Amino acid sequence: MKVSLVRKTGFFGMGSPLKVFKNGEQVCVLNNDETKEIDGAEAGFNLDVKFSLLKSETVHIDNSGEEKRLQIKINPNILKLYMSLFTLIFILPIIFKSWELGVGILAIYVIFVAVMSRKFYVIEELD
Repeated sequence: MKVSLVRKTGFFGMGSPLKVFKNGEQVCVLNNDETKEIDGAEAGFNLDVKFSLLKSETVHIDNSGEEKRLQIKINPNILKLYMSLFTLIFILPIIFKSWELGVGILAIYVIFVAVMSRKFYVIEELD
């Protein structure tokens, strides 16, 4: 069984390759808008992607005998929160003239990135 991986992460991280892991071992590297095929001959395997601290949740792929097409993209919910917090770091301290507020939002931002780093990328099947 062949598994085709397509990376569609958009502008964010377009210059940074994603490492693709099959059962914990790196099998390839995907750049933005790139497609690669991996062999899924065994009964089933686990697949995940990683870039630095940012990862996807592990997805189990069953061997159904048919070719599978998977898309890797940035989790849209996390992207919205990420951009909102990043913007608030700059806007709120200026509005309220408080550097303490900026440091507080920055701390929340760092905690958010640390907690959500394992869900940053989504692997989903294409029709």
